[in-house]
Order: sequence, then C-alpha cells, then structure tokens
Amino acid sequence: MSIKLLLDQNLRVETVEFLRKLGLDVTSTRDLGLSRATDGEIAAVAVAQDRILLTFNHGFGDIR
Repeated sequence: MSIKLLLDQNLRVETVEFLRKLGLDVTSTRDLGLSRATDGEIAAVAVAQDRILLTFNHGFGDIR
C-alpha cells in the first residue's frame, strides 16, 4: 500500500514537486482544478481518491 497525498492550495508548489521527487503519489487541489472548491468538496475528493489531505486550513479540523 502506498501513501497517496492531496495537498491543499495553501501549500507551496515546490512542496508538491519535492514530495514527487521522493517518489510519493502526490496531487494538489491546483492540479485537479479545485482552487475555488469548498472545504467539503476538497475533503470529498480526498476520500474518493483515498488520499491523505495536507492543509494549513484550520477549518478542516471540524468538518463533519
């Protein structure tokens, strides 16, 4: 099982590139055209794609 990551738009593009160079399966909300998506929409994509969401958005801490 490999770790799959979804990086939110508040993480730098360089971070995505760095993690990819380490061989990780990484995509970003920018890559997926989700820059204007709601937190709920982003969370739903992460679940649907079986990805761990990385974000600095504290609003994700209370999504139910």
